Amino acid sequence: MEMIQIMLVGGRQTPNVIGVMRFRPSKVVLIVSKDEIEKKNVLLDSLKNIKSLDIPDEDDIIEVDAYDFQANLSIIRGICGKYHNEIIQFNLTGSTKIMALAAYQIAQEKGIASFYVAGNRILWLTGGGHKVAEPIDMMIESYLKIFGREASHKFKFINLSFDEQRAAKAAKLLAESTPISANMLAKIRSTKQIKGSVGLQASLYDFTEDEKDLIKVLSDLNTLDINDDLIRIRSNNDLEFFKGNWLEAFVYNEAFNNKDINGDPVFDNCDISLEIKLDQAEKEIDVACIYEAQIIHCSCKTDKDPFKTQYLDELRSISSLIGGRFCSRVFVTNAVFSDQTKQKQFLDQAKQREIVVVTGNELANIGKILAKQAIKPDFWRV
Repeated sequence: MEMIQIMLVGGRQTPNVIGVMRFRPSKVVLIVSKDEIEKKNVLLDSLKNIKSLDIPDEDDIIEVDAYDFQANLSIIRGICGKYHNEIIQFNLTGSTKIMALAAYQIAQEKGIASFYVAGNRILWLTGGGHKVAEPIDMMIESYLKIFGREASHKFKFINLSFDEQRAAKAAKLLAESTPISANMLAKIRSTKQIKGSVGLQASLYDFTEDEKDLIKVLSDLNTLDINDDLIRIRSNNDLEFFKGNWLEAFVYNEAFNNKDINGDPVFDNCDISLEIKLDQAEKEIDVACIYEAQIIHCSCKTDKDPFKTQYLDELRSISSLIGGRFCSRVFVTNAVFSDQTKQKQFLDQAKQREIVVVTGNELANIGKILAKQAIKPDFWRV
């Protein structure tokens, strides 16, 4: 028998997406409030890439007066009759109280399982054999698999010549030292690597006194070497770290170590430098965080000029593969805007794509920014 999940559509639809992700029904039926018809399209957009789920046809998207109790009872009885040979579940979360009460009454009458999504828990209201409360344990790997995506790690701390703890300290130092660090790293990126060589050497004479002080601290951390008047970056993996992976490492560590007022982690899971392989291309998620089964994913850029529309489109295209508006998107860079016209243009473009922008000026506060986007986002998820 197939599992049919009946969901009530009105208000925020995050609980409906979570219900599908948690229980993986074969099919869903939507009972939609006539006052909030547009919510069905937002919901369907987030469900369309879930593996093995059949998106409902028009017969299984039923509009109803959200405040007509008897009409709701009649419609729900009809659905239960249509699918009486299948396993039925009710998700009672995303609707008006009248719709939920009607579904709850039918679930009680017929002994059908019904649940309510409360944060990161499933609360079972009817149906035998279930615990009253059930935690939703969602890791990034399992989240991506729900949408038929598998990821590998492009950057790995283990490939550096220094350990993860030193990498985290170096990344934090670079993030909190902008714009000095940005200028120093730009000079490192512009230094030509000798063909066939490992790592990189650059002359200390090319750097300002403030930049030299920063390089000295990085040397004290044993993340690079100073030999006479030369900076030596030991390996190609170390070089990639200083070219840009450091920013991913910083954002990841700030998210991973973020605690709420009770001292508990804000995020259920965090990961770094994920590469999703598609048929003809590859997509990258620089940093991903899970909050109550929802994903916040970041694009980290350290280019000389990172404020390109192309990068915003890439970030949005990743969301379309893993839940659409069920995701939150954050663009992070250590650069700052050079002029107000460009700033307004880029921020307007980001707003149109529902992307939060964090520049070098706000970089030190990325942990708080990510927590806000998880709990009370600038652009509400479904």
